[in-house]
Amino acid sequence: MAAIFAHLLNHNLAPKAVKNVLLKLGAAAPHSGHGAAMVALGDQKGRLHFDAHEQVADDKVKLRHRLKAAGVDPLAHGAADPGQRAPKILRATGWGAVAPFAGTAGATSRPVAACGLTSAPQFTRCSHHRIPLGASPMTFTRRAALAGAASLPLALDAAAQGSAAARWQFALAYPDGNFHTRNAKTFSEAIEAATSGRVSIQMHSNGSLLPLPAIKRGVQQGQVQLGEILLSAYGNEDPFFELDGIPQLARTYADAQRLADLTKPFIETRFQRQGLTLLYMVPWPSSGFYTNAPVDTIEALRGTRFRTFSVMTNRFATLVGATPTLVQAAELPQAFATGVVNAMVTSATTGVDSSAWDYARVFTPVGFTLTKNAVFMSRRAFDALSAADQATIRRLSAEAERRGWALSEEANTTSQNILGQRGMNVATPTPALMQALDRVSAEMVTEWLTRSGEDGARVIAQYRAARS
Repeated sequence: MAAIFAHLLNHNLAPKAVKNVLLKLGAAAPHSGHGAAMVALGDQKGRLHFDAHEQVADDKVKLRHRLKAAGVDPLAHGAADPGQRAPKILRATGWGAVAPFAGTAGATSRPVAACGLTSAPQFTRCSHHRIPLGASPMTFTRRAALAGAASLPLALDAAAQGSAAARWQFALAYPDGNFHTRNAKTFSEAIEAATSGRVSIQMHSNGSLLPLPAIKRGVQQGQVQLGEILLSAYGNEDPFFELDGIPQLARTYADAQRLADLTKPFIETRFQRQGLTLLYMVPWPSSGFYTNAPVDTIEALRGTRFRTFSVMTNRFATLVGATPTLVQAAELPQAFATGVVNAMVTSATTGVDSSAWDYARVFTPVGFTLTKNAVFMSRRAFDALSAADQATIRRLSAEAERRGWALSEEANTTSQNILGQRGMNVATPTPALMQALDRVSAEMVTEWLTRSGEDGARVIAQYRAARS
């Protein structure tokens, strides 16, 4: 029992949140303001006390994310609220055990499949007036719960370090059909096969577990073990995250590769300081403008409500006289339909993913950027692996990066063709438009250099020398 609480605490849940887990699971809280939940694991029995007056509503979203990251979805069986249908919440859990509620209709015990346990944890509803299991109650403190993890390794990260298989959660922001997600799926399956199941990965695509802005912090906090982000969306953390978001700086895949090679050491160093391990980076296809009227000059963007998704797109919109409006990729159709935005710059692939032909008439490919997605993982989870498995993941990461770049180049052509086939006007950019974009690009590079210091100046100089 203590190890179950330790599992929650090791994933950054406060003691109050552990109590809230039991409340959500149906532990009784009498009107007197005192409550307790009796939990039994094998021959160990204990009683956890809590205050019925604590507010739990604010923790509801966090709780669900934590439980889902552990392989438990409180809403998976149709419950409208994590507090409903409590007996089903812990079935098929990441704890390697089925834990139905004792005395609940329809609850049945099943053997434990992992973690070396001989019986599943049993939870019962109770209060300070009765203890159905008939055990002598003992109060569990945070220290006792943490200590229990050493003797009963039910926590996922403990399982990852031991002989049991490590089950990792992978948060992604883009849909299943997107080439980034398909590449990540191949990568995940290759890891499971190469490690003979010692590492298994459950993917959560299209922001279903964590939205894009929350993925990086989710990995840092242990909610998930792996994540994929648009690197330039985190440009406010480090200038090297946003360099590839400067328009017209890298117009070809060869240029994008040069820029990626020069900036990778800085990105890896930053990730290491944040407790993360960079696995691979893959660019999006080159981007262009989505509008309902032709963009023959840059003045055509003035006054538009311009969708942005990073520091650099926000700055670009400001420089051209548009109104920057932050909108995530999954919300694009609704944002255009409701008039929140009426213009944007993004790849043809995102246009296909969001059915851009339903809300825009013209796509003008200008080679605006080839921004990169970064796939990374918790350094703690990576370090817990054997040296052999670490080497395997490094090798498969390199393969995923090479494969991803090839998929991106393929999508650069196929996605643009799909936009045309769906009725969009794929326009040829005018010389006047391209010249104006070059001027904006030069201004943004100058601004970036003021934030990146000597390292940034050296990277830009090396990049320009390699292009000449």
